[in-house]
Amino acid sequence: MSWFDRTLGLDAVDLAIQATITAIGVAIATSVFSGPIADVLALKVVGISVLVLGWRRHRARKRMAKDGAFGLTSGEMAAERFQDLEDRVAELEAAQTRMAELEERLDFAERLLAQSPDKPAVLLEPGGPRG
Repeated sequence: MSWFDRTLGLDAVDLAIQATITAIGVAIATSVFSGPIADVLALKVVGISVLVLGWRRHRARKRMAKDGAFGLTSGEMAAERFQDLEDRVAELEAAQTRMAELEERLDFAERLLAQSPDKPAVLLEPGGPRG
């Protein structure tokens, strides 16, 4: 996004078109009329052009704000990155907890399979006898 877009809400081409139309309007006003009337009409053309430019800029900035084109400030970006890191740490801790539970289940299954058929099964004691 260019400086014109961020600052004015319009790009350089839009501003050039606006200036060209304004210059044409002033040229027509001054060529058709002469004297103080031409000056008043030229000022009115410039004033109307400034009002139209302000209206277009307002619409463009409102659209950009709705589309999220302005982006995040540095503080918002840092807060978002920090929240993302916290989410990743929470996911990692949950995965580690699940891994510990799976290790316990595997250990239990190994103990169960290692028992000989003539020994009674001790299923409820963690770290029970191994066969």
